[in-house]
Amino acid sequence: MQAIPEEAVPKHLLPYKIFKPPFYCRLMTPDFDHTMDQVLLPKLRELCPVDELHGNSWSRAYDKRHRVLRFKSGSWFQFNSYKQEVADLSGATLHRIHYDESPPKEHRTESKIRLVRQFGQEIFTLTPVEGIESWLYEDMWEPWERGERNLSRVEIITASMDDNPYLTAEAREWVLEGLSSEEKDARRRGLFRALHGLIYSDFNTKIHVVSRGRIPDNVNIIVGIDPGTRYAVAVVWCAIDSSGRWHIFEELKLRSMNVETTADAIHRINAKWDIDPMSYVIDPSARNTLHQTGRSDQELYAEYGIPAAPGQNDVRTGIKRLAGLLALDKEGSPRLVIHDDCTNLIAEFKKYRWKEPPKSGEETREAPTKKDDHLLDALRYCVMQRPWAPEEPEEDDRPPLQRMMEDDLAREWGKAGDPMNEFGLV
Repeated sequence: MQAIPEEAVPKHLLPYKIFKPPFYCRLMTPDFDHTMDQVLLPKLRELCPVDELHGNSWSRAYDKRHRVLRFKSGSWFQFNSYKQEVADLSGATLHRIHYDESPPKEHRTESKIRLVRQFGQEIFTLTPVEGIESWLYEDMWEPWERGERNLSRVEIITASMDDNPYLTAEAREWVLEGLSSEEKDARRRGLFRALHGLIYSDFNTKIHVVSRGRIPDNVNIIVGIDPGTRYAVAVVWCAIDSSGRWHIFEELKLRSMNVETTADAIHRINAKWDIDPMSYVIDPSARNTLHQTGRSDQELYAEYGIPAAPGQNDVRTGIKRLAGLLALDKEGSPRLVIHDDCTNLIAEFKKYRWKEPPKSGEETREAPTKKDDHLLDALRYCVMQRPWAPEEPEEDDRPPLQRMMEDDLAREWGKAGDPMNEFGLV
């Protein structure tokens, strides 16, 4: 539609025509031999009007050597593969790039530069079989799912096998038989899912994520710190109420920051919430002496007013305890909730997973993938401390004025053996 003149486009398709010829387009597929030559090119040959092709025939219009399809209008389609070197994708000015299946990020980056002069378009059509490992998940799907409006030029459309009228229900169920629920979501519904053993599978944003609000009254607050190295410093603030429910109300994630800067940020957040945390807990490796300074991170944090105790780093036990907090209590309420502006922690909960199953002969013990887990580590240190919940304050139904007077008298006179005891003030 974009490559041919407007008068050659069927009327019912005119609303979808955006560009006028000449229109330059790159189509990219995983390989040439199978996807390109056996799927894409036969479909294009079927769709393109012969009398709009250069030379009025496919054989004259399509240059097999350079893999270019030319039109009478001056438009052309260029065909490339993800198996080509990135350098092979330079040197063109394009209006649109169409990626069949998810492209390697470096191929997409080089190709996107070709759109700058025309301020062109990219189209991705794919089944997300890479799951949340795909860069598309982090760069597009996840921000879109969070409702970020800075992705003004991104529109995502999902389609299900069930939308395809040419597939019978029996065939759909047969082809999906034996797949995990996550794989079925990816294959059937086109959704990004953790395909290799999601660790916190009970985490549900509809249950465990709440709108940002004030901290409940009568809570104990504990702050977890994962100091990182060359990665991000991660800090979480947890409030435990008298019922034992955890409220994760603040997060901090910094890159390339020293202890002084991080400590200052922690103090500023404490001041914002007007809180004095009961305790701080830090990655136990923070006790190690650093060669550069001759001191440990734990010492440096204490020097800047953050006295942090080393956390327990039994990862599997910590995961079990944190997973237990995701379960619902007897009343059907979550034992742990997260304020919705803790977006990085929420994202880590959704992506944290076990490593792929080991190959034969390798260590069979399950271990989590060490990626995007710094805030979860900080939270795990807090959970492993097993902080106590505050006692429920006794109800006091006295009028405020009476309570003030009697409490004042009790402070002044309510000592053992004092005559005021006969009035029940001690």
